[in-house]
Amino acid sequence: MTDQTAPEQITDFLEEAARYFEGRNTNGEDKAHWSNIYNAENCRKAADTLAAQQAVIDELVAALRPFSEIAGEMFARNWNIDQSPVLALDNPERENHVTVADFFQARAALAKAKEMGT
Repeated sequence: MTDQTAPEQITDFLEEAARYFEGRNTNGEDKAHWSNIYNAENCRKAADTLAAQQAVIDELVAALRPFSEIAGEMFARNWNIDQSPVLALDNPERENHVTVADFFQARAALAKAKEMGT
């Protein structure tokens, strides 16, 4: 079993694929040479994109963690009225509010992220 997350494993695979394409023998064939170059470049771009996306996901997970903890406490106290506002701000254009369901949704999203290995 590895300690890496799924995105880290995919990033490592893409880096290894890029190295493979860079070192692959083309027997002097020009098309194969350029194919290798583009394939390696595309693998590295995909790895970089995945790493950047994972960084954003990590920030979102950290930002949602306090909401998840509060949701757990709400559940423990049997707050099951999903649309009950927990926080409401009066705005002249519309009411802004956060409900119990919003906290439960944050908790569910973090559970999914954990299942996916992020």
